Amino acid sequence: MVSETYKARCHCGGIKFFFKTQILPNKWAIRVCDCLFCSERIGHLYCADPEGSVRFYFEGLNRVQQSWHGTNTAAFIECTECNSFMGAVMKNKTSHLAVLNIQHLAAKISLPEPYKLSWGGENTKARLARRFKTWTPVCGDMLNLES
Repeated sequence: MVSETYKARCHCGGIKFFFKTQILPNKWAIRVCDCLFCSERIGHLYCADPEGSVRFYFEGLNRVQQSWHGTNTAAFIECTECNSFMGAVMKNKTSHLAVLNIQHLAAKISLPEPYKLSWGGENTKARLARRFKTWTPVCGDMLNLES
């Protein structure tokens, strides 16, 4: 199967990502989250592919807001100009992993119905193990993500 690359951008174009995956969009595992951070935002659709990759581009580091919530194990990436939330990124031992907010995809594609997740009862160790198994590897340099 051939990989496809899907472009996403925030509303003002200050943050972009390119999501590369062999999974067809109609087979993506699309989810919404009920945590406090996500519940305060209108429309967020998460997707990840542990066999895929993502590359982020920033018009300038002054355009990127990193915020930390809950267990402080991932940086939530937002644009300082348009307040678009683009996804969350966490450090692995030698790299970064991301879950992507595909609400910002440039192309309008048919997606499956999202399912709702609740991580309230998940401890930090289980959360990290799940992310290491399911989140998308980040290619290239990433921000200095420190909590």
